[in-house]
Amino acid sequence: MKAAQVNYNKTGSYANWYVGGAGGWITSEGDCATAFTSLTNSTQQTSARVACSNIAKNIGLGSHPSNWMLWIWSWNQNDSGSNSCSGLTSLGSNGCLKFSILAWLPGQQRYFCIGSNGKTSTQTTASGGGCGKTDTQCQGGGYVGCFNCPGCPGDVSASGS
Repeated sequence: MKAAQVNYNKTGSYANWYVGGAGGWITSEGDCATAFTSLTNSTQQTSARVACSNIAKNIGLGSHPSNWMLWIWSWNQNDSGSNSCSGLTSLGSNGCLKFSILAWLPGQQRYFCIGSNGKTSTQTTASGGGCGKTDTQCQGGGYVGCFNCPGCPGDVSASGS
């Protein structure tokens, strides 16, 4: 998170830290090897990939019902990612103003969220529920308003700085 924040302070965007692929989800340790392709600094890219791989290895494949073990996401609005950087054709200073990392905690069966607003939480369930949203409201792709706990992409208090 610190490296992403330093990069944001230099560029005004988290675009380089956007993890494409399955909507920002890391579902296996191998996904980390091809993530962070927008990072042009090879040292940052290697460090990010190693950190990602270590986190994925520690979480363990199969510990989450859908293998959504790690989510690294950049977006522009507080809408759980529907206005994500992946939909932008040009990533300028107005793109990717917010950033979150979600890591699955197998022992708690919850996500640890940390956001660019400096907030963290461990209340989000496997389907994105928690902090006022039920699992039923968040299952089956109805994610708007879900993943809304502090530090998560739906956290309405999130800001780019």
